[in-house]
Amino acid sequence: MSNIDVIALAAANTYTDETVIGGGAIKGSPCTIKKIEDIEGGHKVTFEWTLADETTRSATMNVMDGAKGKDGDKGDDGRGIKSSYVNEDDHFIIVYDDDTEEDCGEITVIGVNELSELADVELDEPTDGQTLVFNEETGKWENGEGGGGTSAELSDDLITAISVGGIDSGVTYEKGTPLESLFRDLLEPTLFPSFTNPSASLSYSADTYYAVGSTVAAKQATVSLNRGSINPAYGTSGYRSGAATKYEISTSGADTEHSDSSTASGAFSIPTLTRSTKGNIVVTGKVTYAEGEQPKDSKGNNYSSPLPAGNVSASKTLQFILPYYYGKSASSTISDFTGLTANVTAKGQKTFNFTTNNEYMVFAYDSSYGNLKSILDGNGFETIGGWTKNTVTVDGFSYFVYVSNSPTTDTNAPFTFKY
Repeated sequence: MSNIDVIALAAANTYTDETVIGGGAIKGSPCTIKKIEDIEGGHKVTFEWTLADETTRSATMNVMDGAKGKDGDKGDDGRGIKSSYVNEDDHFIIVYDDDTEEDCGEITVIGVNELSELADVELDEPTDGQTLVFNEETGKWENGEGGGGTSAELSDDLITAISVGGIDSGVTYEKGTPLESLFRDLLEPTLFPSFTNPSASLSYSADTYYAVGSTVAAKQATVSLNRGSINPAYGTSGYRSGAATKYEISTSGADTEHSDSSTASGAFSIPTLTRSTKGNIVVTGKVTYAEGEQPKDSKGNNYSSPLPAGNVSASKTLQFILPYYYGKSASSTISDFTGLTANVTAKGQKTFNFTTNNEYMVFAYDSSYGNLKSILDGNGFETIGGWTKNTVTVDGFSYFVYVSNSPTTDTNAPFTFKY
């Protein structure tokens, strides 16, 4: 037997042994890659297999990276997507940034386009802010009232027993009334405006009292319209009547009457006026106005009715009366009022001062006023017994004339005459 290297012999024996149990060259075993690990310049691969006697064996192999190859040619630039849309044929179209388009084919929408298309929704002419309310009897959602949230309503009729907020006692709310409606009535009641009717005013600077037969000088008169009010205005102009359409001026009771009218202005010139008998001259200004606006309540609803077209007037009364006369006379017999002072004022208590020099005191007035009850001197003493009353007609009018029983001498002596 030739000499055999001990190591070679051992290796041969091992090879022979593993061949017998399925691990040698003659009979191999299935091998798997157990793991791959990164190492510097390459990768370490671990293999594993199992022999026939169920002994596990493993081996490793280093696979090193090759030299880096040369870069390839640069490819063409890609396209970006600019927008997309669905055309009238329901095809999905992509628009690229070079403005070319690509038809990606028809698209199918799964679902419904409108709420009313759902099988459990019975929706009829929806309105803004409306909600859906579930109907247990039909098993469907139906039109509801009010905004979002649960729709709450009265389960029975409700009759208010007291007045609360904007709700009066005795008001009936029927079953089904939304609670929102009730709360709005309570906290946001409907308010109504108040009305002031239109009126006229007359500016005419004549005096109130004139002596019978005297003349009122020519003067200016102005007729004005106060259009009244709607308060609060609640969306209207706030005027109760329409604008003035005609102005008029007229007199009654004058010896010569006067009248005039205008559609442009309420300014008029009134000529001189006279009256030769006791009584009144009445100067009247009248304004005709157009129909007014429709009033509104606080929620913008119509309230009441517009004021119809009409007219209003204002007047001033000039009273023509017999004057009071007072003063002195050398005679106790009075037939006219020459030398006496006239006082054109209405009937009432009068106080006048008398200055005499051995002369009679005289006090005269319209006999229709009746008799005097008292004549007091400056000290408050009653002196009516020291006067004599006579009836005198002057210029066709009847006067009572009181004359002192005896002449007096005094300066600014006051006497008060009472009815």
